Amino acid sequence: MPRAKVLEYVGVSRGDRRSSWRICFQVDDLAFNAFFKPPKQIERETGVRDVELLAIPLIIDLAAQVRPKSVRIGSPNGLPQFRRLFHDAAGALLAEQAAFWQRPDFLKCPELSGRWAARGKARILLSLSFLF
Repeated sequence: MPRAKVLEYVGVSRGDRRSSWRICFQVDDLAFNAFFKPPKQIERETGVRDVELLAIPLIIDLAAQVRPKSVRIGSPNGLPQFRRLFHDAAGALLAEQAAFWQRPDFLKCPELSGRWAARGKARILLSLSFLF
């Protein structure tokens, strides 16, 4: 099975009128985006830090899908408490894939490099909980 060399989280930027936010990634030389538009009730209160919290599960899922050798976090804001969460969640997903495919080589978690926010007040929009 093919394996990517690098998965990079580039960051979050403003989208167009159809989607308020763009979450940017790059796998090797292939750039792609995920789009997010919050509900109108909370759209004005949604900031970059809030959208970066939504990027966390996307990065973890992408790491399990493309099984890169390394993951880079290139966002200027960083992601709160990302290192521990990444290793726990990505490790669990890779272990599940290793068991399903009977491939122990899937177990190796990618190297993680980048910048993320220190512990502190990472604002989570509790209003988003009604979406899940």
